[in-house]
Amino acid sequence: QQPCTTQDTQMGHEKEYYQQYRSKKKTEEERKTVTAANNKIHTTLLETRIATLEIEKKNISDQLTIVTKEKALVEIQLANALKELSLLRPAHSAAVHQATQAEIRSDSILKQQIHTLYSQRRSAPGRS
Repeated sequence: QQPCTTQDTQMGHEKEYYQQYRSKKKTEEERKTVTAANNKIHTTLLETRIATLEIEKKNISDQLTIVTKEKALVEIQLANALKELSLLRPAHSAAVHQATQAEIRSDSILKQQIHTLYSQRRSAPGRS
């Protein structure tokens, strides 16, 4: 074995420095690779979330369209019901009037019959 020279020691330090440099460089590159992969994953997640929100937006828009159409249908049904009611009111009023007139005639006939019966009983033979 030969004794260690200053040059050997210096070369050893340079070699050690170079290995540390390479190790540091490798770690830095690995960190950049991991960061890039994480960024890619994050971007994919955000893109997925955006797509999900777009689908939800479309569903809500479709539901709003359906509700708007249902509302229009209900408004038409309400208008028809109100029109039908306005047509029924005069008929109802006429029916009530006819019923009232019939009741008045019935009452009048009944009073007349009671009066006739009463008069017949008063004038019947054997009554004083």
